[in-house]
Amino acid sequence: AFLLWAYGMCDHSMAPYLERGVQNYREESGDDRAQFLLLPAVVPMWIGSSNHPGIREHQLAAQVLINKIEEIL
Repeated sequence: AFLLWAYGMCDHSMAPYLERGVQNYREESGDDRAQFLLLPAVVPMWIGSSNHPGIREHQLAAQVLINKIEEIL
């Protein structure tokens, strides 16, 4: 199995810590099938209700995920 931690649609503030956590896991376990993927941050004009990512933001994140999964496969 491949572990892909995708993060960042709403905010990038925790990205350095999460990415380091994945890197620590890789180093400690020897598992090279784990990666961190930073998703594009919200574009203000694409914000949906309650300041959550809207449809365009989800489409963009989906494309980033598709590209990464194709690279992995």
